[in-house]
Amino acid sequence: MGLRDGYGVLLGTLAGYQRDDPNDFGRFMHGILTVATPGGTYKCAVDVDTRNGAIQVQWRIQPLRSPEWAALFALPDGWHPLGSAPSTGAVDYIRDSRLHDMLFIPEYLEEERPFRIPPEEWLDRVLPHRETILGQRRETAALDARFRLRSLARVVRRSTSAVLRTPLGPTLRTFSAPMQFRSQRGHILFLRPPWNAGTSDQALTDLESVITGAQRVIVFGAPFRTGRGVHDIHQNQGDPVSSSFSAENAIWQDGITIALRSDGTASAFMNKFSTQSDATDDNGRPISA
Repeated sequence: MGLRDGYGVLLGTLAGYQRDDPNDFGRFMHGILTVATPGGTYKCAVDVDTRNGAIQVQWRIQPLRSPEWAALFALPDGWHPLGSAPSTGAVDYIRDSRLHDMLFIPEYLEEERPFRIPPEEWLDRVLPHRETILGQRRETAALDARFRLRSLARVVRRSTSAVLRTPLGPTLRTFSAPMQFRSQRGHILFLRPPWNAGTSDQALTDLESVITGAQRVIVFGAPFRTGRGVHDIHQNQGDPVSSSFSAENAIWQDGITIALRSDGTASAFMNKFSTQSDATDDNGRPISA
């Protein structure tokens, strides 16, 4: 079904911020951003707690690769409705590679041996004097073995010397073999960082660290039914089927708070609740482990 109030993104400048009044148990429910746009100011309520003490808030700060968000950052300030699909610029905590850490593993060449030994198939076809070449191969192999033993001995001596001189505590020196990159080709892995878990106060402290000094803020979520504002600023999928929120489960409709700084860098504050699954089907419903 998806969010009943719709989904979209608000862009503007941060005109104010406050925490709402704590509830009877001393927990803050929201961080309230006041965002200024040419069409007026919006109140954005970032959810960091529930009235159920058994449900924890989970969050993380995600540095963003700004070029991947260029189309979004180019939008004018104001509210923009979005369809729940990756092509619209919508956000999905689980499927959106823009919100995952990227690891590049390049191709490399192994270090070549100092002596090359001709392959066996060359002996009869290319080289006429088999016995002579075999003798040369034996000599070369012996030299190669002696060379490798001497090299290994030097490395062991250096390593042992370094270890003996290293004081107790963290390792101060490591040894690594040199690598020559074959090209700029390689493999890219996208890794989903773990969530922080704690109190609403700790979550809001991290949110405040993200938005402080921001040149521009970008908030994804659902629009208020009355007045100008954004709510459902948290993960909006993976709620248990028994939950009252399960009817609004859907993919590509997660809420998020992004801060764009004057130097062009950007970070996101992502938040969810402990009952929401990190694995969902194509309808946003939780997948059993």
